[in-house]
Amino acid sequence: MSEAFCQNALYRWAHDAGHRYIAPNVKMFAWEGDLASVSRHGYLVEYEIKCSRSDFLADKKKLRHRWLLQGIDKVDLGALKLKVPSYFYYALKEGVRYEPDEIPAYAGVLRIYSPLVFIEKEAPQIHARKASDQERQWLTNAVVRRYWRERLREKK
Repeated sequence: MSEAFCQNALYRWAHDAGHRYIAPNVKMFAWEGDLASVSRHGYLVEYEIKCSRSDFLADKKKLRHRWLLQGIDKVDLGALKLKVPSYFYYALKEGVRYEPDEIPAYAGVLRIYSPLVFIEKEAPQIHARKASDQERQWLTNAVVRRYWRERLREKK
């Protein structure tokens, strides 16, 4: 099961849950997310897909986790306006093992079983700000740009 297969399963799951503006590999936050969506209640949700235990453990070294752990409002970034999701989920491929204490307090866990997705741990709300029209448009544009990039690549 590849990352693309997992993205497809997450898309179907999020869409069925009423999410809209669902886009893969989005550089919307201060980092790139494997998938992002806007929930039916208007909140940005990020999904970080992990296909192996080593990939899961390596991800914890990324800067975003330090920011999220210490509280995004306490991070001094100067003029950089940081966008963070309202909810963050690890989406783990079937068979990827983890210990409960390896999941940060701000994260939820989704389990991907071909092609179904189940919630193992609900993600707590990181902040209560809803997605702006600009952020919704960003997700839409990301999908359109990707579509045309792939379509033009096929024509070569």
